[in-house]
Amino acid sequence: GATLARNALNKIKLRFDADAYGGAQILGLNGTVVKAHGSSSEFAMMNAIRVAAECAQHKINETIAAEVSAANEKIASL
Repeated sequence: GATLARNALNKIKLRFDADAYGGAQILGLNGTVVKAHGSSSEFAMMNAIRVAAECAQHKINETIAAEVSAANEKIASL
């Protein structure tokens, strides 16, 4: 049974592997911040930098600010 489930279990393991993400994004700041653990491996730090770069490329901060502004305008018009 374990042999049949190995592929699925490996996918789950990778999904919960902190090193695969490198850190957590901190929202509410005027910039991109990815908080990593002090004892993160080189692999984890590389991924934290990758996540920060992807946030900047996809303009995550600008998107969040625009969505919050739109939500505030909608609430104000009620």
